[in-house]
Amino acid sequence: MKIIIDAINIKSEGGGFINLCNILDNFEINKKKYKKILVYMSKDLSKNLPNYKFIVKKTVPKIISINFFFRSFFQYFNLYNKFNSNSIFIVIGGFYFGNTNKVIVFCQNILPFCKDEHKNYSFFNKLKFKIQSSLYLHSFKKSSLTIFMTEESKNIIQKNNFKFESQYMVIPHGFNRIHNIKNNKRNIFDQNNKMKIIYISRLEKYKNHNFLINTIANLIKKNYFIELNLVFPEKKLSYSQIFKILKLNSDYKKFITFKNNISNQNLNIEYQKSHLMVYPSSCESYGIPLIEAYNNGLPIICCDNLVFKEIFNDKVIYYSKNNSNDLEAKIKDLYNNPSKLNKYIENIKSKPLINDWKYVFEQYEKALEKIK
Repeated sequence: MKIIIDAINIKSEGGGFINLCNILDNFEINKKKYKKILVYMSKDLSKNLPNYKFIVKKTVPKIISINFFFRSFFQYFNLYNKFNSNSIFIVIGGFYFGNTNKVIVFCQNILPFCKDEHKNYSFFNKLKFKIQSSLYLHSFKKSSLTIFMTEESKNIIQKNNFKFESQYMVIPHGFNRIHNIKNNKRNIFDQNNKMKIIYISRLEKYKNHNFLINTIANLIKKNYFIELNLVFPEKKLSYSQIFKILKLNSDYKKFITFKNNISNQNLNIEYQKSHLMVYPSSCESYGIPLIEAYNNGLPIICCDNLVFKEIFNDKVIYYSKNNSNDLEAKIKDLYNNPSKLNKYIENIKSKPLINDWKYVFEQYEKALEKIK
């Protein structure tokens, strides 16, 4: 069986890339079933894919991997017309324009369908979201099977008057063993030291960095001793670039630290040094940093979107979306009551989130069986 994976839409070593690498690791374990897998992705990222004999890496020019229109053009005219009907396509976070009858589309990007988020974007971006949503719906309709990471992600698509005529499955993201509270030591907070808050996310408007920064700034004005550590997966962001993009003045340097291009091992250290994760992103299909932080024993305050509630239920603290006063009150409560933080850590130890990659791969195998 030949499998073609379109991973051109993956732009960084974030959740989608980690998911793909671990799935390929499990393909290696079961290589008797899967003789050859072609993976299309950017040259920079392909270097870090597993190097197994059955994997054929097909790299694309950088301009194609980073530009939505060039990427779509390449996929339509070059990629999807190359293979016969015996091949299985797996499309990760992108669009499908072909005509084969064995296609799995992996839905990662729900931003084009979250219309309340679009108001903060330019006319050009709003137009792009409109085009993207149409192309995604076309891809779901053409697919043999659509995969979502949460039930709520699927519900968001259906709210756009779309009915799934093909099959769909909900397959959660797996967790790396490195992010496990049993393997780590926690940094315990007391009011004699700074409360260290961490937020890990790309620089996007819906990630709401400025909302978080301004909330922390207000708390500091009220004599709360807090340090905010912003971690970005982007490799080439400089300190000055971040300040320029977020439109921050030099006063913010007193309480904000920035880090980027951090390995999984070092990211684990950042979790251990922190007392609390605050995650203000308001549009997510999953939220992998939240899972990693939680499994590191880190208490979490996050936006009350339904995706997070599906994953965590009552295991984390929620604040009302875009409500700075509510977020401020939640942080103050934990700051003023360190014992509550410790209680959350103990609760995490007793209720870890467990989705190992073996289980996730078994679900993907079921997906492949469905469309053979």
